[in-house]
Amino acid sequence: MFHKISKLICTLFLLIICPLIFACSSKEQPKTASLTKPVVANEGAVALVKKEKAGADSKKVLMYNSLEEMNGKPVCILAGTIFDKTAKKYLPDSRCESYNTIADCLQALKSEKIDGFIVDEPVARGFKNANPDLGCFQIIPDLGSFALVVDKDNKSLQKVLNEGIQRYKKDGTLKKLDDIWFGSDDSIKQMPAPKEGVKGTVICGTTAEYYPIEYIKEGEIVGYEPALATSILQEAGYNVKFKNMDFKALIPSVVTHKIDVAMGCIVITEERQKSVFMTEPEYNDAVVMAVRAKKVNGAQGTSIEKLWNDLKEGFNKNFIVENRYQMILTGLKTTVIISLGAVLLGTILGIIFCAMRRSSKKFLQMPIGIFVTVMQGTPMIVFLMIMYYIIFGKLSINPVFVAILAFALNFAAAESGVFSAGIDTVDNGQREASYAMGFTKKQTFIKIVLPQALKYILPAFTGGFISMFKSTAIVGYIAIQDLTKMSDVIRSRTYEAFFPLLATALIYLVVAWTLASFLTYLQHRIDPKRRPRTLKGVQL
Repeated sequence: MFHKISKLICTLFLLIICPLIFACSSKEQPKTASLTKPVVANEGAVALVKKEKAGADSKKVLMYNSLEEMNGKPVCILAGTIFDKTAKKYLPDSRCESYNTIADCLQALKSEKIDGFIVDEPVARGFKNANPDLGCFQIIPDLGSFALVVDKDNKSLQKVLNEGIQRYKKDGTLKKLDDIWFGSDDSIKQMPAPKEGVKGTVICGTTAEYYPIEYIKEGEIVGYEPALATSILQEAGYNVKFKNMDFKALIPSVVTHKIDVAMGCIVITEERQKSVFMTEPEYNDAVVMAVRAKKVNGAQGTSIEKLWNDLKEGFNKNFIVENRYQMILTGLKTTVIISLGAVLLGTILGIIFCAMRRSSKKFLQMPIGIFVTVMQGTPMIVFLMIMYYIIFGKLSINPVFVAILAFALNFAAAESGVFSAGIDTVDNGQREASYAMGFTKKQTFIKIVLPQALKYILPAFTGGFISMFKSTAIVGYIAIQDLTKMSDVIRSRTYEAFFPLLATALIYLVVAWTLASFLTYLQHRIDPKRRPRTLKGVQL
């Protein structure tokens, strides 16, 4: 049965995915849509809206053209931005929701869960070029300016960045960076050549989802702000290393010294300046409201051929262009490392915790009982962030190790109870009989109790392992590029949800099914009732 199912999955993969890969790889890669040059001035805020078109020549009309029309309609903002104040001030009657990524905001708008969302103007231009059924209008003049963020105590780095930005404004370098990164020619959008620094490495955190401010191209973080920071820091003798992380985590990471510099369309505010140092303004922000557009000339027809071409184009854009499939593989590798490391360490800790729970000594039972109770009542994402930002807050430690330790502790707390319950299924009479036959406690446990307990432990252990494996999708909150985070990065570049999310779900399904099948096979092998038995010395 196992082999039949495996063959069926492989056959489906060959029949569906492989033709798409062949068809897409044989096509010329699409050229990036051209962008108009932004005006580096206080342009105000804009909102992105959806516009529906009836045909190729249909007129595109925005559903909403002012904040007065938008008031009372459902809107959303990116979590962690200052746009919540904007929404409360200008849209007091609207229901405002928060989403974790720009891609989520865009997908909610396209699926009509919301009627608009507030976004920075440079980012909105990328949406408009990739999504002709969307539009935007300006909402707030003189919103503010972007700046780089540094810890308040790091005076030397503050001076380097401030003086560098001021110098670039005077000698025209900042204007040249504008021309490069906000222009239509993608071939000149290159990061500064790496130079070997003598003053150490500066770790820069960014949210690489804001094309062309910061984004990922061929596996590397690039964009206007990364190029600006890299150029200034390399001239000052520093090496530069980038970390991709959620927008909400940027400033907390600076405060806890996880990173040295934060960037990502961070607008200068008085509240933020109380916690961190914000450099000289390096880009004057403009903000828009993104909305849909009305149908004008009727509905556009669809056909099977058009649907097939759209699927091929979507597959090509999400996985073939810029070798984006490699990002999925890199994320999968990280997810597997965290999962296997957590289950191995968690199993060892679970055995130790189980022994402590079953001990007759109160000083061993009480701490583990408290620990298990705390773990059962704490959401995993909260515990993960406590581990990273508080317990290991002042230490420069690899976030992958923190994730492995956090998931291992959570897994151990749950499985210690499973191990104890499995041991209790073995009747005490068997232990007493083994002692009477001269077996020691160790021999009794290994040869009599454990083989029988495993039959009950493994099914629950399998379920716990699979649940933990799927829960690792949250590690992106602590700047880990796992499978889910990589799919978010792809969505932020292609503005599509279908292929990245479907591929992520399919990979999780296949890996989880493989792990469950292996553990089920192991369970059958150790179960005496399922084990094949032969009679020795008997002629059948």
